[in-house]
Amino acid sequence: MPVELTKCTKSGIPDAHSFKPSSLLALNQTLYLVLSCTNQDPHNTSFAWQRNLNGWILTSHDWGTTWNSPTPLEMFTGCFAAPTFIQFGRNQEWNPDQNHVYAMFACSDNGSTYWAQNDKIFLGRVPVHKVLQRSSWQFFSGLKSRSNSRADGEPTWSSQTADTVPVFRYPHMIGENSFVWLPHPINRVVFANYGFLGSNGQPRPWHQRPYQPGPGDTHRTQLVVFSSPTLWGPHWDVVHRDDNWAPASPRSTPCLGAYTPSFPSKWVRYTSQKNGTTVTSLQMVFSAIPGSYHLTCLQWQLLVQC
Repeated sequence: MPVELTKCTKSGIPDAHSFKPSSLLALNQTLYLVLSCTNQDPHNTSFAWQRNLNGWILTSHDWGTTWNSPTPLEMFTGCFAAPTFIQFGRNQEWNPDQNHVYAMFACSDNGSTYWAQNDKIFLGRVPVHKVLQRSSWQFFSGLKSRSNSRADGEPTWSSQTADTVPVFRYPHMIGENSFVWLPHPINRVVFANYGFLGSNGQPRPWHQRPYQPGPGDTHRTQLVVFSSPTLWGPHWDVVHRDDNWAPASPRSTPCLGAYTPSFPSKWVRYTSQKNGTTVTSLQMVFSAIPGSYHLTCLQWQLLVQC
């Protein structure tokens, strides 16, 4: 393990019970791994979120054989406790902005961030050689207006988190998602969002008791794939939606849902171009319930009119 299992419980951070990874980035022969201390939010039993308390970054210069912990445990807190690096292919080769690394931050309107059922997403960036310097991070703070009627110009950035504005909103239904940029000829960011619903169709965290509900009170997963030509939106297209996402389980038991879907950039393939249509082959990686923590893959094809 790159870190002691008891690191969070011994840290002195109130209510810290364990930790989880939220993102991994490979850049210039260095791996950057984001970890967050977590707990079951003790202050909200009626909506049992799994909360991220703080985040920090580990590094490896030998492809994961050994790890260093060069940042403080509370490098990121509050809404920014679980950053997710946006994937731009090998060594950021697809990134239109080669000077910066970008990350998304899922957040609740109450000022905390959770494993699922968040309300909005913030966008941050940092110079490629200053990923470990918290003071070098900037956050999207809106668009410069090209006219008096609407804001449709260049993005603006601020080092103050109080200035940031969401790039995406979906109340109580945003997971701790992964984001991938698809290069030319598509030139769009894509992410698969997961959120859990109760039998009444309303948002319900998976860890809301009972954990394994019976037939009359069933959790289910909603999967929605979103896409935008810019990282900051503000317009996101719905590529796919499934309100009862239950892919094949690695066990014989029926699947009750799934979580943490992602499209690894390593497996993006442009297979053909016919009549102006680009066929893009992707592999979605996720975990199914039951059968948690298994590596499960599902092949996707995106048809894009170029």
